[in-house]
Amino acid sequence: MAWLNATPKAKPDNTVRNKSSKKDDAAPPTRREKLMAEGREHALPDPGPAGYLLRVLFDVGPLQPGGMGAVPLDYVQLQAWQQCHGMPLSSWESEQLRVLSCEYFREQHRAEDPSAAAPGSVDETPEQQQDRRQRVSQGLGEQLRAFAAGRKP
Repeated sequence: MAWLNATPKAKPDNTVRNKSSKKDDAAPPTRREKLMAEGREHALPDPGPAGYLLRVLFDVGPLQPGGMGAVPLDYVQLQAWQQCHGMPLSSWESEQLRVLSCEYFREQHRAEDPSAAAPGSVDETPEQQQDRRQRVSQGLGEQLRAFAAGRKP
């Protein structure tokens, strides 16, 4: 969810701007907005029997405001939600909601990289693909050099 809701940061351009030129005030679209505009949808995995925790997480809000931006939920927020809704949570549920919020926070920051692959996808980013090719090439080169030298790798 955080990957879909993230707005990838644009690569910085080194052009010199005139101070009198106005920046575009429109917020850049999130991945979800881009996919919807293209008429596509990103499939989400089934959360299974603990799906109710995701409903609670998004009812509370996956993140809360902090001094320098959004931060993961704390137990005070969860306690306030419980009191307002009259729905007590077990300590395990509260702990899992906190863990989910922390993971949402991490993924949202990771997903700001425009080349970040979707979580759980088998798609590689260009950097991951290049790294894999380099490792395979290096391993193959070592195998061939060992074969040419007449020894086993």
